[in-house]
Amino acid sequence: MRKELEIQQEREERRALEEKLVDLLLARHEFQVPEAMVLRQVARMIEHARDRVRRQGMDPDQIRWDYGRLAEELRPAALRAVRRALFLAAVAGQEGIAATEEEVNARVEEIAKASQRPVAAIRGLLEKNSGLDALRDSIRETRVVDFLIQRNRVESEVH
Repeated sequence: MRKELEIQQEREERRALEEKLVDLLLARHEFQVPEAMVLRQVARMIEHARDRVRRQGMDPDQIRWDYGRLAEELRPAALRAVRRALFLAAVAGQEGIAATEEEVNARVEEIAKASQRPVAAIRGLLEKNSGLDALRDSIRETRVVDFLIQRNRVESEVH
């Protein structure tokens, strides 16, 4: 149990470091993002909220949603998410960072093990709903953030 708490604390510290670094870099690199991308992200966030309601055993269609107000409240987080994704994708492209098939296969195996399902079943499910692309993007983003953290440490040590 102690080990699990330590691992959880390390993850939280890592996540905080990642967010702080990405926020700093986004503040240094101003750029416009297409409004359509922000609106799509808002729509995804609303759908995630509806899914959470479903998982709690309620029918989201029975709730009176103020979608206009909700969209307005979610817009800043959606804008940040889009800017983050575009920035990390640009760094990945510039630095030639991509997910390898070995990393994708390892992640699929992790998911299969955690869900206690066969690897082939998980891979099939991911292939059916563009999940492999999302998995590759997630791995690429993790590698880019690792690169940025390492680069920041090196630059901090040099200066």
